[in-house]
Amino acid sequence: AGHPQDLLRHTAWLEALPNTYIPRDEYYKYPRNYKWYQRCVESVPGDAMYLRYFRVNRATFMYIVDLVRDHPLITRECHRTDFLTAEEQVACALRYFATGDTYESVGGLCGASRTSTHRAVLSFCMALYGHAGLWIRFPSTVDECKSIATDFERVGNWRTRGRGGMHTPGIPQVIGAMDGTQVPLLSKPDHTGDAYINRKGFPAINVSAVVNSRMRFMDVHVGRTGRSHDYS
Repeated sequence: AGHPQDLLRHTAWLEALPNTYIPRDEYYKYPRNYKWYQRCVESVPGDAMYLRYFRVNRATFMYIVDLVRDHPLITRECHRTDFLTAEEQVACALRYFATGDTYESVGGLCGASRTSTHRAVLSFCMALYGHAGLWIRFPSTVDECKSIATDFERVGNWRTRGRGGMHTPGIPQVIGAMDGTQVPLLSKPDHTGDAYINRKGFPAINVSAVVNSRMRFMDVHVGRTGRSHDYS
């Protein structure tokens, strides 16, 4: 089969409307804020712009870029001259997570289309997931458990009494604090969709996590249906 564009040129309706045809090279030339990261963030000394847009400093940003730079999804071949660099893809992803904004708005700021922004966020997540074991891991030795339990015991609450204060010790023999939440879905799946309806009446999936005394993740589980009990 020929190229779809060649097939369209031979259709009757396209021949009847010759003035509506837009050449392929001109169709994709949308005005965009190209090289926004290089001009507005990277070129500014210090960490102010990184903290403002991504909520991380420059050193942390570059550390993340170095982690995912060589991943196949980040370095995929692209025939366009305005493809997103590794820094720009990380900028799109971190901006998206920092604000929770739409792909359209994030792409408008970063100089990328909505599709490119979505692809950058997805590629970044897949690339970073391969390094999750460096930070998200449960203690595997007795010494690690004792260290975390000691930190939990030191964590307490300050209770105001008069002009002074009293510090109450934390709970002993604790190596993790666990909690969960439910992430809403736009719509329930076609198959077994009712299993995702939670007790509040909307479709969702369960997310549970365990953190240490420094509020760093040690374990994360995602995927249980909204109807599943928290204990499961």
